[in-house]
Amino acid sequence: MNLYEIVILAISLVGVYVKLQLDIAKLQSRVMGLENNTGELKQMLVRLTKDIHDIKLLLAKNQIEN
Repeated sequence: MNLYEIVILAISLVGVYVKLQLDIAKLQSRVMGLENNTGELKQMLVRLTKDIHDIKLLLAKNQIEN
């Protein structure tokens, strides 16, 4: 290998490293976004469960009164 090939190889390796770092950063931001959405989804499910429980209680109360 001559000097020219070594320089080209080094530049290529740096380019690959930079691209991988950018891809990792992009994936980490996506993961953080998905984790935030998961938290919101859990809160919505908890509220939905509570509301369904309230509806069941109202239906049961309505059947007792009739």
